[in-house]
Amino acid sequence: MRKFYSFISIIFFCVQYSYAQLTPKTSQSEVYLDKNGILKNTVTDQPAYYLGVNYTEPFVFGYRNQKKLGYDIYKAMEQDVYHIHRLGVNAFRIHVFDIEISDLKGNLLENDHLNALDYLISLFEKRGIKIILTPLAFWGNGYPEKDTKTAGFSSTYDKGKVTVEEPAIKAQKNYLKQLLKHKNSYTNKNYIEDANIIAFEVNNEPNHSGTIDSVQSYIDRLIMAMKSVGCKKPIYYNISESPKFAKAVINSKANGYSMQWYPTRLLSGHTLLDNNLPNVNHYYIPFDTIPGFKGKGRIVYEFESADVLQPIMYPMMAKSFKDAGFQWATQFEYDPMNLANSNTEYGTHYMNLAYTPDKALSLLIAGKVFRNDSWNPEDKTYPKDSIFGHTLVSYKQQLSVYNSDTDFIYTNTTEISPIAKNKLVHIAGAGNSPIVTYNGNGAYFLDKISDNTWRLEVMPDYIQLADPFGKTNIHQSVRQIIWNENQLTLNLPNFSNNYCIKKIDGENSKLIATNGNTTQVTPGVYLIATSKNELDKISTDASWNNQKINEFVAPVQDTTENIVWNTPKELPANKDWNFKIQVTNIQPNDSIVLWIRHFPDDYHSYVMQRLNAREYEAKIPKEWMQSGEMSIQISRVRNWNYLNFPGKNIGNPYDWDQINNNYSTIKIVDKSTDLVLFNTSPNLYPRVFPDTLKFQLPITNTGNLIQNYAITLNANEVIFGWENSFVSKIANRRFDLDELNHLEIKGNANQDLTATIGLIDANGNYFAKNIHLNKGNFAQKIALSDLEAKDRLLLPVPYPSFQKLWYKTDHSQKMEKNWIEKVQIQILKQDNLQLANTCTFGIEKIALTK
Repeated sequence: MRKFYSFISIIFFCVQYSYAQLTPKTSQSEVYLDKNGILKNTVTDQPAYYLGVNYTEPFVFGYRNQKKLGYDIYKAMEQDVYHIHRLGVNAFRIHVFDIEISDLKGNLLENDHLNALDYLISLFEKRGIKIILTPLAFWGNGYPEKDTKTAGFSSTYDKGKVTVEEPAIKAQKNYLKQLLKHKNSYTNKNYIEDANIIAFEVNNEPNHSGTIDSVQSYIDRLIMAMKSVGCKKPIYYNISESPKFAKAVINSKANGYSMQWYPTRLLSGHTLLDNNLPNVNHYYIPFDTIPGFKGKGRIVYEFESADVLQPIMYPMMAKSFKDAGFQWATQFEYDPMNLANSNTEYGTHYMNLAYTPDKALSLLIAGKVFRNDSWNPEDKTYPKDSIFGHTLVSYKQQLSVYNSDTDFIYTNTTEISPIAKNKLVHIAGAGNSPIVTYNGNGAYFLDKISDNTWRLEVMPDYIQLADPFGKTNIHQSVRQIIWNENQLTLNLPNFSNNYCIKKIDGENSKLIATNGNTTQVTPGVYLIATSKNELDKISTDASWNNQKINEFVAPVQDTTENIVWNTPKELPANKDWNFKIQVTNIQPNDSIVLWIRHFPDDYHSYVMQRLNAREYEAKIPKEWMQSGEMSIQISRVRNWNYLNFPGKNIGNPYDWDQINNNYSTIKIVDKSTDLVLFNTSPNLYPRVFPDTLKFQLPITNTGNLIQNYAITLNANEVIFGWENSFVSKIANRRFDLDELNHLEIKGNANQDLTATIGLIDANGNYFAKNIHLNKGNFAQKIALSDLEAKDRLLLPVPYPSFQKLWYKTDHSQKMEKNWIEKVQIQILKQDNLQLANTCTFGIEKIALTK
């Protein structure tokens, strides 16, 4: 009998151990975790990969403000889910704001937030997009507004208390049981039964404290509560937010680990213009040395290249995720269409098909990379892996391309040809390619319906009005949508130069005139065929690809009149200048006049030439590009009435009584003029390590401001890192640097220091020199020829902070002087530093000089 009980105990132990490490094949989910922690499809037994988005409109800021602006939240979610679906994603994750659907004891509240969540789940299911649900968020309900008190337990217990106080833990267990058993009235299934919800992640970014054992106990209690109501789906737990408790997560009953990636940190307060691809070259996992780590699943619950608009980061991140063994990755977050004009929901993130089309298309490419692609394992280090699988990523061209037998997707104008044009079934892009010539800047999609018919979907144009990562509010647009008519030329596979095209969205279909293979299009959906008979074969409201063929969603036209341009910091003297602007809502008989003024009162005017519905251009001769200060102003002239930009003042700018003029001012400089890479202007945003360091701006004895840092000296390898990007400053002088061959730094220190200072080029490589800085004021010049390849710090410091701090420069490369874009200073561990003290290190100016 004792042997029998021992045998039963062994079986029970094995079952328990197996149950903690693996999940069974079950009707509850289309996936399971095998004994090695690989997520596999229950039917094919093949590894399954999911890439998609987070989206939070049933809750908090988005929910409140959509209603405040008069939108129907249910209609809004329908529209956004359609756009998410058009980006080819197969994954959706949401951290449920328990604070809005629970009471103090964790009872589930049947309210409109929960109903909206149910509806959203049903919308994703209809589009074939799978879900991981994170039941617990622990967040307040305000961000970026102030929190308000609710009945929920997270309103009483903050993130620090909710994981340790017993009443809060009991409330969470109760809440989890009720939420998982909650029946969705739109799918008629509870969350456990719904196979479209393939897994759960217990909570969002828990802030743990206590001991390893107490944290493990907390995790296991919540997971057992979920299992007690019959949950057999994979259950993941966050390991990256509180990495010192990693062992607790590894030893827990969780089936897998969730991690996040913000490689450019968060909340820079402005757009990052430089090359941050080195920051996404590799996702480092430090936990694999802990016994028991292997054999569980891995997901990325959130990722984003925060404060970056460039359409190049997502594909490289997808590659790094796959290299690191992840099988699920969801971007945070997809901006709702009705709020994306102001980018107010999560201001450090910005991605929406209509408002950021090129970045959104890069997510489409990332999904292809993650789900379908493989690559040479030797392609491990950027920039060598700028070409991998079917994908090309180019910072200099601001371009990502996915080029397979069936898919051709690009984020910007490209001369690359599809590798198998006649086999293509999906084309998507922005700008021009050998297949499509289009003078709008919205995204477009071409999908093959039959051998003789393609579906074309065209999104509206946009212009940028303000930095989307600066200060925003819901009444101030940072980007504006315009429904322009634009010229489109197609070179479709197996099509002649003549084809028939019919617009099919809206109530009435209509044929569109063509001139050969060229036509004019407005936003909407079209069928393109070899003949009218072929067009008539297609039912425009037929179902196709989890949608209707004629389905179309886009923001309404913003009728505000605007003229915008990027004012250069500096322009080279004695060179012609092609100046372009973007316009909205200009009428056919309007004129656009550029006024140029050299101080004090020498001015000239140019009638700008229309390039397309969105762009105008003026070519300024070199005779007007003389050294000094130049101001520009632009007028929209309609029936001899002037509307002037910037400022939208009325009246001829040069009438004697015009007193409301606003100008943009530009410096025109000679080739020998210093290129200042950094000074103490309040509009500069240096990146610092440690990122807790703050600076002050005292005035030096020369009367200049100096950026002073109080550095706490320690025995770490890196004591201080500092970096400043000057992309916008150098942009128009990039190829005018022949006479500037030295790097100059001015500043002060309160003790002798050895520092490394150098330049980072557009390839991400760092070229620098070690210099000795004497106590007190210092000024040093370094010949650019003396700079050598050195390893650089990754700034801003990637998050989570266990990511690698160093990036290895390719020492075989030479610095591209015309493509330098950042200056970096490193102060490393050195024997002479008095570690007990605080060192003051100040930077007054850094410049390229003669």
